[in-house]
Amino acid sequence: MAGPGLRGRRASIHTQAVAGTRRQTRAMEEALVPLLLLPGTLGLCALARRGLRPGGPALELVCCFQLCACTQELWLLGVVGRVPAALSLSLTYLMTLAHTWTCAGALLNPTGALQQLVVGRASVRATGRALGCQLLAAAGARLWAVVLRGLPVSALHARAGVGCPTSLQTGLWHGAGVELACAFTLQCTVYLLPAARPQHRAHWMALVVTAMVYAAGHLTGAMFNPAVALSLNFFCKGTNISDNMFVYWLGPIAGMILAVALFDHIFPTLKRLTGGETGTLKID
Repeated sequence: MAGPGLRGRRASIHTQAVAGTRRQTRAMEEALVPLLLLPGTLGLCALARRGLRPGGPALELVCCFQLCACTQELWLLGVVGRVPAALSLSLTYLMTLAHTWTCAGALLNPTGALQQLVVGRASVRATGRALGCQLLAAAGARLWAVVLRGLPVSALHARAGVGCPTSLQTGLWHGAGVELACAFTLQCTVYLLPAARPQHRAHWMALVVTAMVYAAGHLTGAMFNPAVALSLNFFCKGTNISDNMFVYWLGPIAGMILAVALFDHIFPTLKRLTGGETGTLKID
């Protein structure tokens, strides 16, 4: 027969288990609205994209808004809602797939627009137009997030409020280095994607993005996109514009430049110097 002490411990364990279950249930109920907003945003942007010209400024505006608005909800789920890491990373993977599939013909990233300029595939005017659309979309997505959090949409949105904690959880130079490394990795992936089978390219991109979010999310938020950073982090407490520009703008731009130098200059130069043949890289 159990003594009073053992019965008390069992009761305590049972109470803690019930409380934990209730917390998990409440967390999932709070996460329901942001989870529904993700496909809702994709659907609305799909309607807005109808008839838009691939590579045009209107497509860039709509697609970059889609990316930034969905990232706002992912941030809400991960940082405020504290959903399990496995769920957060799974959503990151799925949303990257969705953006890749639905926004073919859009750059989605200011570093991508600048890369096109650097390698001579776009004019200064076209690059400026793309950058303007991307930054305007980022600001619009931020405004949309503030509006949602001011409405009785969900307890999670209300708890987030109109402010946000800074995503930068390390020093400026370290943070800039992290964003540089992420942008470099992303740009290298873009260079290597043509070697993959067409049906696998979106999955490779989603895998790389998810891996970088897992590795660097706790340091800088792993944004490696100046437009996303503008939407998500530039208006947060604890940082200033110059710090954000250094980490989230200069870092990714430097990473892009390094990737361009490597693939468009260093590798071709080494090939000429060694007289080697160009191999065909295949990624299954």
